[in-house]
Amino acid sequence: MVLACEGRKTEPANFRAVKSYLRDAALNIRILRHDTTDPLRIVEQVVDHVDDLRTQRRWTKGDAAFAILDGDEHWQSEAQRRRWDDAVRLAQRRDIQLAISNPSFELWYLLHFVEQRAPLTAKQAIHALRQHLAAYDKAKGYFRELHIDPTTPLTEVAIARAAALQPDPGAVGLARWPNPSTGVAQVVRLLLDRAT
Repeated sequence: MVLACEGRKTEPANFRAVKSYLRDAALNIRILRHDTTDPLRIVEQVVDHVDDLRTQRRWTKGDAAFAILDGDEHWQSEAQRRRWDDAVRLAQRRDIQLAISNPSFELWYLLHFVEQRAPLTAKQAIHALRQHLAAYDKAKGYFRELHIDPTTPLTEVAIARAAALQPDPGAVGLARWPNPSTGVAQVVRLLLDRAT
């Protein structure tokens, strides 16, 4: 599995924590490094990496590639929207899956603790998350802490809550990623299923 995350700290830390927790030698997760938050450049990076793997005959039929992006900040101007639309079209053409969080990745963590149905900003998501993870740090992965709970399987709860936020499958344009919503749950579910 190939993952390219918009965030340089939060998302990679989360997926490194998932990989560490699963300890499945057969589960190959590549987290690509980048120097941009531009969604088109991130999708292009995934395409290039997958093309390299195909050239090396290291890409198999069951492999998946994801671009993991925050949504709201990329929709504020017409120029940003055009780049976003170009990224979405390229991902569709090249079979790159998009895992979009609106407003931000922190929503995924927040869903482990509460249902979040009202729209919020990225700053509000972090504030709400700190009500449950007081020492929240963007550079730390919390999968182990959130996945292992003696009374409640928090990751399964978060996956169910994220599924309830998904829009109608026929939604088009920005309506495909309403606030709040997150596609991170789909990536985590895929990783958990592949490791079992």
